[in-house]
Amino acid sequence: MAIEKPLFESAAFPRIILIGGGFGRIELAKHSKDKEVEIIKLNRHN
Repeated sequence: MAIEKPLFESAAFPRIILIGGGFGRIELAKHSKDKEVEIIKLNRHN
């Protein structure tokens, strides 16, 4: 009997995905820098 691993490992920290590069999203990223979260930023110029 094989033990199946989950498709994705759970992150050590909560994950925040920021879509777009507007000023509000950039400010949110700046204010979250000292928090224990993983931030993923996506925009059309990645």
